[in-house]
Amino acid sequence: MSTDTPVIDTPVPASVSSAPRPPFSLDAISKLWLPILAAVYGSGYVIVSIYHSSLGLNEISPLRPQVAAAGVVFLASIAVALFIRE
Repeated sequence: MSTDTPVIDTPVPASVSSAPRPPFSLDAISKLWLPILAAVYGSGYVIVSIYHSSLGLNEISPLRPQVAAAGVVFLASIAVALFIRE
């Protein structure tokens, strides 16, 4: 008696292709935009809050353009530093 199981060749559906996928697909971008936005806003809020506390100001309006601008500048400088390093 043989315990070997027969191998059955199944056809590959036409919808499955072996074409290379782009590195940044729309699906990947749609999943990453919220964490990126949260990192920009969060880092900007912390930077502006620390700066205002050094001036003696205790309250900050959370929806100010300077919060987003500080976050963009901070994360852009981090990204440049990471891409430039050898």
